Order: sequence, then structure tokens, then C-alpha cells
Amino acid sequence: LDGNRATQSGGGIYNQANLTLDRATLSANSATADGGGAWNGGALRAVNLTASGNSATNGGGIANEGALSLNNATLAANSASGGGVFNGAIGTASIANTLLGGNSDPAQRAPDCAGQFVSQGVNLVQRTAGCAIATSASDIVGTDPLLGPLADNGGATATHALLVASPAVDAGDRLTCAIEDQRGVGRPVGARCDIGAFEQGLVVNSTADAPDANLRDPVCETAPGNGQCTLRAAVQQANGTPGVDAVEFGIAGPFLLTLTGTSEVAAQGDLDITDDVLLNGRGSDSTIIDGGNNPDIGGVLHIAPGGSATIAALTIRNGNAGANTFGGNIRNEGSVMLINSHISGGTATSGGGISNFGQLTVRTSTIIDNSAGAGGGIYNRNDARINAAGGAMAISDSTLSGNRAVGLLEGGGGINTQGQALLTNVTISGNSASRDGGGMRVQASGQQTLTLNNVTLADNVADADNDGTGDGGGIASLGGIASTKNTILAGNSDRGKEAPDCTLRAGNNPSFLSQGYNLVGNASGCFLAPQPGDQMGSGSSPIDPRLGPLQAKGAISVRPPLTGSPAINAGSPALPGGPGSACSDADQSGRARPEGGACDIGASEAILADVRLVLSALPPSVFVGATLTLTIDVSNAGPSSTGDVQLVVELAPQLVLVSSTASQGSCTPGPMTSCAVGALATNAGARVTLVARAVSGGDLGIGIHVRAAEADSDTANNAGALRTTARYALFLPLAARR
Repeated sequence: LDGNRATQSGGGIYNQANLTLDRATLSANSATADGGGAWNGGALRAVNLTASGNSATNGGGIANEGALSLNNATLAANSASGGGVFNGAIGTASIANTLLGGNSDPAQRAPDCAGQFVSQGVNLVQRTAGCAIATSASDIVGTDPLLGPLADNGGATATHALLVASPAVDAGDRLTCAIEDQRGVGRPVGARCDIGAFEQGLVVNSTADAPDANLRDPVCETAPGNGQCTLRAAVQQANGTPGVDAVEFGIAGPFLLTLTGTSEVAAQGDLDITDDVLLNGRGSDSTIIDGGNNPDIGGVLHIAPGGSATIAALTIRNGNAGANTFGGNIRNEGSVMLINSHISGGTATSGGGISNFGQLTVRTSTIIDNSAGAGGGIYNRNDARINAAGGAMAISDSTLSGNRAVGLLEGGGGINTQGQALLTNVTISGNSASRDGGGMRVQASGQQTLTLNNVTLADNVADADNDGTGDGGGIASLGGIASTKNTILAGNSDRGKEAPDCTLRAGNNPSFLSQGYNLVGNASGCFLAPQPGDQMGSGSSPIDPRLGPLQAKGAISVRPPLTGSPAINAGSPALPGGPGSACSDADQSGRARPEGGACDIGASEAILADVRLVLSALPPSVFVGATLTLTIDVSNAGPSSTGDVQLVVELAPQLVLVSSTASQGSCTPGPMTSCAVGALATNAGARVTLVARAVSGGDLGIGIHVRAAEADSDTANNAGALRTTARYALFLPLAARR
């Protein structure tokens, strides 16, 4: 439960009955009174609970007036009196294997807890001021728990990872702790369970590439007693332990694979995953697994049939499938979930970045600069000989860019899919294929083989080698049904210029099905029957979607619509996240839809600032030699903040600037005075004051214009003008005045 608010108590949950929370996260909820995350007046039992970033007057994480039991809970970064937990006078609160730390109290009296608590042992409470806990010898008090930020560390809900040196590691009770952590990782990994909702896994502490010394013991080390746990050794240990096992990274990479060979138990060559493994990195810029572009390694990761891998917060790069043919960086024959990760520089016959014969889920990740004959970024194939369930993939909030399908194989620069595929909030841009499908090539059978919602396919190229053998710069379909809604398919190209955005090739009854609210730049090759809200261009009259270049919004690069784009406010008017033609409830960067009056078409909502001018009137006239004061207020009335606000003032030639000041930023004086105001949040403003002197007479016109980095929802209020007249003073002769 995230981002909920209550005007009284219970921002996320208000409970007066019997409630059990298991593997749940309460985050960024707030209450005016008590219980930002949850208020309990009944019986609340929580196991593997994370409460983070919640706020209230009392009990930022939880306020209790009933019976509360916490086991393996983490309450951190909450704010209130009793930032983590507030236990009222009539409440009873029991805690075990629970972590209370890093919370705050604005009054600085009870940051982590307030009230009476019963300890069942092995808790970590950073600060006990404001609460009374009859601690046991196994409790840890007054110690920083050393937590990572709230993040997607694998599993269904966000957690706070324990840093390598956290005192909570191996400090819990294996007899009373939950058998799995909040992510589903089995407990204990070491001799004892960890305190809190997160169980630290096998910790890689060496960048060397060496196998485990003894697969029959539970210790990750490359030689007896040396304590060196390599990535390869950790994967081998995880494969040998039933259930989900986590591999964490205690040091930064890169981790270069150097042991060549064809072993299918990870002892040599690529890293083979045969069980359920979670690879939990420290961020894609820090944890880097590198195949060294060595074909004798045979790629980087191989998930065998029956195996599963969750890959979070890391980079996999420079894999070369070699004789394995499929999957330069990842070859999946089981199940893979890729989260907050980066796949690049892979090479293979099929699937330069990823080949999928099983179940593939990609979230908030980038797949760039990979190369293959078929499926430069991803090759998705339905082959029951490898996986009876067939190849199926779901991609969301991700970007594929710079991938190439080279040579005379099947094409599909970004994606080549022959199985089921669902794409939501995905940007596919700047990919190329020597043959068909610069962005995507579809060749499947059955119903709804490809479903696109809020996808941007732009600036992809088919027939990249210009030999006349490729069409469908955006999508080429040779079979199955490609269903699209709220999707941009524009600005793509093929060298023959016959079907730049989409084409149907003779094959297995291919077709495109519109569910409405698409923007197709040139629909000549699509044979797409328009539905309500569709904008269809043609060869003689293509539609320019007016997209910005790829730019980073968070960790993901997107192409937002620019000012004047026909995609802005042109998506489905249905409730976001609903059925039918409805757009997704948030865009690729996680911003709620809609930003304006309706959803935007494509993966990214336009970042709608509304910078505007308010000008103070000038007097009707001024004497030559006198000064004028120009007061200009700049504000942002849009739903989004914006940066790089620039104000330009053009003075009449009869005026000379005397001074220029800005309440924020600075001005560069001149006939065209430019003021760099900087960033303006929603409903924020700045004032610029110019003083100019009239040096000659006549009509004085002053032009003012403001612009900002983000798309503006109303450009009519971006410019204005002021006018006055400069006249000479009339001096009468002395005699006349007498």
C-alpha cells in the first residue's frame, strides 16, 4: 500500500478486526492523526512487513490501540511521535526478530518507538527514547542498523536491504524467525536468521572468476578457509540449496567471466542457473557482470529448464553466445524476471541481449546496443522442445535502443518475437534491422500474439543495409495478431520507403488490430482499420509525432512529446488502468496518468509545465532622461515542475538598461537581456526587475518572452509586451515664466 492519505487515522490501513499482514510493504502513506502506515484497534499480526516513509502525528509506521504482534518486521524512515511504532495506553505490542531504526520524531522525543513493548527477543532498536521495552540479552539497542534505501530488491514488494556490515545480519533466532524473508528468500542463509524483513544472501566479496571449493558444504569460498566468495561460487552454492537463494554483492564490480568451457553446472563458461536464484546488485552502475565478448565463455547467464532467476539492480554486458547460438547476455529456458537492470553489448546468432524460450518479465530496465542476426535486443521463441510452456514475455516501463539485427536472418532490431508478448509503457527507438522490423518483427500464430499499450516505436530502421530486402521500420508482422492501443508508431523508416512504420508480410495470417487512440505516422503498409481516437497518416501526408530525443527520466531513457505534439491529451479518455482502450495508470517514468486533460499517446506523458508571465503596467509616458522600472513575474501553473526557465526582454532602442535583478538565478544585460531563472516547481514563481533609462523620445515597445525545458501546456501566456512613450520635458524661457 503506497501513497494513501487519511484525514484522521490509518493512512494505509484502519483495522478494527483481525488482520494478518505477510510479505507486505506500507510506504509513503500519511494520516493527520495516528498511524501513517496502519492504525490498529483490533488484532494485527505482521510477518515480513516493511513500513517505510509513512508519517502521522503518532505512529508513523503503525499506531496501536489493540493487540499488535510483529515478527521479522522492518520499520524505518517513518516520521511521527513513535516514528516506527506508537503503542497507546490500552494497546499491547509484542515484537520479535524486528528492526526499528532510522525513524524520526519532529519533536525529537520518540523517534523509533513510543509506549510499552514486550520483547520476545532478537530485536534491533536504534533508539529507545520515548518507549519502554523490557529487553532481553539477545536484543540489540542503540546501534545503526545500516540499511539500504527502500527499493525493489526482488520479490513482489519493496524492501530495505541490509548492508554488508549491518549488525542485523545473523543476529536473529532461527527457531522463531519466519522460514522465508519478505522476498521469498529462504532463512537462514548463514548460521542464524537476520533481524527484520530482509535476509541477506550469499555475499560476493571477490571479483575473481573461480568455482566453489566444495559444493557439499554450505560455505561459499574458492578454497577451504580462504573466505573468498566469487560470483561463480555463489551461483553454484545457490543452485545446490533448495528454495529461493539470494546472491548479494558486497563489493563493486566489474565481475569479468574468464573461465572458458561448456560446463552446465556453472563451473566453467557462462553462469548456469538450475534452481531458484535472486541476483541482487547494488545498482546497474556499480554491479556489472561482463562476458568479455569471449565466445568461448558462451554468453553470461544461462537459466536452464526448471530454473528461475530474478535479476535486480545490475548490468550484464559484453556476452558472446559463441557456439551456444542463443542469448549473448542471457539465455533463458526457464523463468527470468529482470528489474532495474541494464543489458548491453551482447552478441549472438539470435537474441544479442536476451533469448527467451520460457517466461520472461522485464521491468524498469534498458536493453541497448546488442547485436544478433535475429532479435538484436530480444529473441522470444515459442519452442515446446525446450520449454513446454513456450516463450512468453511481458515488458513494462523499459527502453530498447541501439540494438541491431544484422545479416540475412530473421531481422527484428529491437525485438524478434515468435511467442506471446505484452508490452506496456515501453520505448523502442533507434534500433535497426538489415531485413524486416527495425523496431520489432512478429512471426507467431494464434490470437493476440502481440499486445501493445502506451508504447512508443519511433526512429527505427528496416533494410538498414539498403539492399531492398526489408520493410517495416517500426513493426513487420509475418504472423499472428498485433493489437495496439494508445501507441505511437511513427517516424520510422525503411530504405525502400514502402512501409516505413509498419508492414504485413505474407506468412501465417498476420494482421494489425487497433483498440483505438493510436498515432501512426504512415499507415500505408499496416492495413489497419481505424478506431475511435486513431490518428492515421499516409505516405503523402505523414504525421509527425513531435517527440523529444531520448532523455533520462530517472534510470530510464524516454522520448516525451514536445510542445505541439499531436500525442498530447489524445489518448483514451477511459479511466487509466481500466479495461478496453484505457491507457496505463502511470507512464514509463512512473508519473500518474493523465498529466493533462487526458492521457498522452505513447510511453511517456509530456512533462507539462505551464510557465506564464504577469507584467506590471508602465506609466503612459516618461520623460527622456528618466528611468522606468519593469517588474516581471514568472510562474509555473502546470502539474509538473520544470527546469531551465529562461526569460528574454527586448528593450526598445530608445532605452538603455541600468540594472537587472532576479529573485532567483541571474540576468545577462544587453539590448536582449536574458535572465536564467532556473527551476520552478508547480505553483512556484520568481520575479525579475529591470531598470532602464529613456535616452531619446518616441514610442517605446518592450517585448518579453519566457520558455522552459519541459513541454508547456499553454504557450499563449509565454509572451507579452509593454508600451509607453518617452517625451522631452518642456522648458519655457525665463522671461515667459516671469
